[in-house]
Amino acid sequence: FSDIEVRKGFCYAFDYDTFINDVIMGAGQKPYGPVLIGFPTANRDNPQYTFDLQQAAAHLKKAHGGKLWANGFKLTVPYSAGSTHRQRALEILKANLNRINPKFQLELTSLPWAAYVGAINDGSIPLSIFGILPKYRHPYAALSYHMQSDDFYAKAKGYADLAKTKYDPLIEQLASTFDDQKTMTLSRELQRMSYEDALAIFHYQVIGQVAMRDWVKGYSTKPFPFLVDYYDIYKE
Repeated sequence: FSDIEVRKGFCYAFDYDTFINDVIMGAGQKPYGPVLIGFPTANRDNPQYTFDLQQAAAHLKKAHGGKLWANGFKLTVPYSAGSTHRQRALEILKANLNRINPKFQLELTSLPWAAYVGAINDGSIPLSIFGILPKYRHPYAALSYHMQSDDFYAKAKGYADLAKTKYDPLIEQLASTFDDQKTMTLSRELQRMSYEDALAIFHYQVIGQVAMRDWVKGYSTKPFPFLVDYYDIYKE
């Protein structure tokens, strides 16, 4: 995955619509990038990867000077035990990569949750499925978690050196500015960089659903809709 052609190939090899429609039964949407839809700086015009096996093949043929296409690969990828959506996502990716080239083989296995998280933290998993859950409505939360050199993903996924020189200066500006326009500009530039460097397969953003009786009043949407602030709730 140090070769950007591999990363781009994998991004094009994932069937986003099938996952959203058939696996999570429509309870999600394809995000624009690392900043969640609903945040003011989330850029709907940010370029995105779509399911395109021809594009995937074109990039994978160029990877490692053509050696990857000729030799293929066998990669063992775990998912957290009991997580159907992680398992199904990897099965979709596995099937599509094998359609592109039968020499491309993903072998799936499961790990208990604690072992799965531990393996991600120590960087021993070459490909993993994890999430971003920002707790406040500022793009720094998600972009730091995803792109800053000393934050979670850059360290766990081996691109801390790239992040230190390329992303950190912009993220530090984003953290320190109180100018809304500058915040927008910096956030969208980092979202574009995430796409260009193919740092992750952004396969879905969950749609939170909260159900209440019609006589319950005072509920307002928060970044985590299911965390209800009961101080504001009343009944009629």
